[in-house]
Amino acid sequence: LGYLICKGFFDTVPVALREAAKLDGASEARIFFQIVIPMSRPILVYTIISSFLTPWTDFVVAKMILNSGVSSDWTV
Repeated sequence: LGYLICKGFFDTVPVALREAAKLDGASEARIFFQIVIPMSRPILVYTIISSFLTPWTDFVVAKMILNSGVSSDWTV
């Protein structure tokens, strides 16, 4: 899911910026790393945070549910 969100955001980077960089002699890799990535920092941070928090939330919810019972021998 994170890949699809980032892909959609990368597509919104203006084509004019890529074309201007291409005219200045930048390679595709340089355009990606020096133009696209800095403009996409917010979505990259969101993707990193959500990819960490989703499994953590699943763990915490399961831990809370299992701790509410009598036995603590359950597998999380």
